[in-house]
Formats: sequence, structure tokens, C-alpha cells
Amino acid sequence: RGTTFHICLPEAPDAPAAGTEPSRPESDATVDPRGSETILLAEDEAPVRALATQALRAAGFTVLAATDSDEALRLARQHPGEIHLLLTDLIMPAMSGTALAQRIAALRPGLKILFMSGYAPGSVRQMQDLPDTIDFVNKPFTRNDLTEKVRRALAA
Repeated sequence: RGTTFHICLPEAPDAPAAGTEPSRPESDATVDPRGSETILLAEDEAPVRALATQALRAAGFTVLAATDSDEALRLARQHPGEIHLLLTDLIMPAMSGTALAQRIAALRPGLKILFMSGYAPGSVRQMQDLPDTIDFVNKPFTRNDLTEKVRRALAA
């Protein structure tokens, strides 16, 4: 009687020695995560939204934070300046992140889009029928992970 759980984790690369900084691929070392662009952030979970807003603002970005898809659409319509990137959760209550991205991209041609999700990358792509070319940030993320992904999305 009871429940059995099987947890499958990917094999980790060799861990660095205690007290040393993990090595990063050389390509990561050349990415400057700081910026001055405007990012529209759509995230329904307050703690995640707060962390992302704080991290992006600390990196120099202007952040328009929306609690849901309706607010994100309103901000996209009303913001007088350019919005360079939409950073949106894929799974939100009223409207999916992909539907939101399509609607905002129609309002703002040339908008870059970066999705975030707490689901595993393979399952998200399958659930949302996303092509492999669409990039996203896995939750939970670190401040550095987020700012580097944002910088890469803006540079693409």
C-alpha cells in the first residue's frame, strides 16, 4: 500500500571542485546581460513577476509588468514608446502565452518574444505545439539566467 514516485533527472556534468565557480561555455562569457530596452512582462504569479521585474530593472531594462493577459494587452496598446521584448508565461489563466504573443505582435510588429515556463522544455513544446526554434526560460530561474536569456532574445 502506498504510492511510488519515479523521478527522472538528466545526468549532470561533472561537478566543479568545492569552492570553485562552475565553468561557463566561452560563448556565454561574451554575452553582456545589461541593456536599456523596454520589456513587457506578463506573469500571473506575483513572486515570479517580482523577481523577474527586479532582476531586469537591476540590469538596466525598463519593465512594464502585467499581472495577466488583459493588463499586458492594455500596456501594449497604451505604452507610448517602443516595446522591444514580450516576456510571457506560457500557461496563464485567461489566455495562453502563445495567444497573447500573437495578439501583441499584431499590435507591435518586430516585437521579440521570449516565453517562460515551469514545465520541462519537451513537455511544453508538445503541450503548446511549439516549434523547436522558439526559446524560453525555465522556471525557476536565477537572475543571471533570466538576463542572459533576455539579452540573447533581443540580439536574435
